This record gives sequence, C-alpha cells and structure tokens, in this order.
Amino acid sequence: VAANPDLIQKNPYLNFISATLQLTDSREFLLFLGFALIIVILFSNIVNAFLTWMNLQFTWAINHSLSVRLMERYMDSSYISFITRNSSDMQMNIQSEIMAFANNVINSVLSIISKGVSLLMIVILLILVDPLLVVCVAAIFTVIYSAIYAVSKKSLTVIGQGSLHDN
Repeated sequence: VAANPDLIQKNPYLNFISATLQLTDSREFLLFLGFALIIVILFSNIVNAFLTWMNLQFTWAINHSLSVRLMERYMDSSYISFITRNSSDMQMNIQSEIMAFANNVINSVLSIISKGVSLLMIVILLILVDPLLVVCVAAIFTVIYSAIYAVSKKSLTVIGQGSLHDN
C-alpha cells in the first residue's frame, strides 16, 4: 500500500475499510494501517506471552507431579534400599532427570503442538486468500526439504553408525 497508493481504490477490501472509516487521503489510510499493524503485533505478543506462560505452568505442574510420585516411591522402599543406595543418586533422579524429561519432552511436544496450530491457521488463511500461491510455495518447500533430507541422511547415517560402533 505504501509503494502503490492506488491499491487502496483498486482492492475491494482496502476500499471498503477506507470508505467505512471515511479516510479520504492515502496518507491517513497508511497511518491507520500502521496503527492497526502495531495493535495486531502487540496483541500477538501478548497472546504468545500468555501461551508461553501456560506452557511453562503445565510443564512445571507435570514436573512437580512426577517428582512427588517418585519421592513417594522412594519413601515406600524398605530400609535396606536406603542403606544400599546413595541418597545423592535418588536426589539427582528426582531433580535433574525429571526436570530434563519435563523440559525436553513435555515442553517440546507442547511447542510442536502450538506451532502446528499456528501454522495450520496461517495456511488456512493463505488458502482462502490465494490457493495457487499456497500450492506453489508448498511444492517449492517440498523440493527443498527433500533435497536437504537426501543430503543429510547419508552423513547422519555415517555419524550414527560411528557412534553405535563407539558405544
């Protein structure tokens, strides 16, 4: 719109917004679009911060629940198991192992789900706006991804076999 102000009159959506808000000058319309963009970005950041907070709350709740359950298991053990086990190992299992599981597995799964939902919404919006563009971009990304996968698969297989041999 900034590069081509005539687009305001040619595009039916932009023309409708301009007429509804009674913006007569393209400069006023650009100013409105700028403020609208700032509001959208601000709203997006607030939503992302809230979702991150919810994600962390859920992850830490699982961390706490698993830690309590593991501690209860340890407490239900016989006295002999406490004598034969190192208490620092039990503490490490409770703290570091469960925290690593919660952060690496649960947090990653939640992140994949939230990013997937965002990607799905963007793709749906793009399909509604320009389906041909979506098909072309998807084909290009498929070719690029396939090429990267084909190149990296060989080297990763060699590295994996070397690591397996070393272990």
